[in-house]
Amino acid sequence: MSIKRYEDEIYGPSSYDFEESESGSWVKYEDHAAEVAKLNHQPISVVGERDSHIARLKEQVRAQAAESLQYKRFFESAWRVAMDGCDFDGAGIQGLAVNLGLAKAEVYDSEKHSDLVSDASDFEDGCEVFFPVKSLNADAILNEVRAQGCEMFIEFNRKLAKDYPHAMVAKALEVTELNGEQFAARIRAGEVQR
Repeated sequence: MSIKRYEDEIYGPSSYDFEESESGSWVKYEDHAAEVAKLNHQPISVVGERDSHIARLKEQVRAQAAESLQYKRFFESAWRVAMDGCDFDGAGIQGLAVNLGLAKAEVYDSEKHSDLVSDASDFEDGCEVFFPVKSLNADAILNEVRAQGCEMFIEFNRKLAKDYPHAMVAKALEVTELNGEQFAARIRAGEVQR
């Protein structure tokens, strides 16, 4: 149920007349009370879905906080070494990153790794090579934000299609919406990289 809205017309010091208006500032108490009652008696499934969504968001925030803490520890450790006047060489940086779970060490294999390093001639098969661990939680959050931006564009196109119902314009906007929906799904799945 959509609440009917009204705008007031003043015809003198104490005479008001209310006309129905889509963007009006007034609503009838009875309409408002009925809408509130309806919302208060939502089916349990809707409430359950909301609670499940909130739980997923809380878990994402906890995972992001844990991930951020490791980066903070890495920075603080490197900063302490530098402030103590010590030299923090590549092996020390790599070791600290691995200990904090920010990097992983692999045995270099030219067939597997040559495209992943800046200069393959610096490495020999069998040597240890380090790679950053992909930040899955941060990537998932960024993908969700990007997908929501795409969905905002889709909604914008839907509104345009209503405003311009001509066959060619509406069809072009419909195709754009479909492409946008597929693109948003690919963003969420992590298939689209910047």
